[in-house]
Amino acid sequence: MDKLIRQADDPRTVDGVSMDWWHRRSAYVEQRLGELPAGVRILRPESLFCDAARCYAVKDAKALYFDDDHMSTYGAGLVAHRRRGGAAARTAKPAAH
Repeated sequence: MDKLIRQADDPRTVDGVSMDWWHRRSAYVEQRLGELPAGVRILRPESLFCDAARCYAVKDAKALYFDDDHMSTYGAGLVAHRRRGGAAARTAKPAAH
């Protein structure tokens, strides 16, 4: 994370990965979501951390990630706030047995 910030032209907004990369990395999990029990809420942080082309490590001068794989306290707070509001979340469909 520190390396990304130091290398960025503007440290207030630091690119992380492409949306294509995000979707490839998430594909396995996405395929398995239907197996979750009914009522499990699925939160999609990409709606908070990404635009149409990129996912960001830092946005609006605030770090979204602590390291390569873990949200910062600020990033986790954005997800928690969204969770309380209900947007960007859906309830899993019952698993087929």
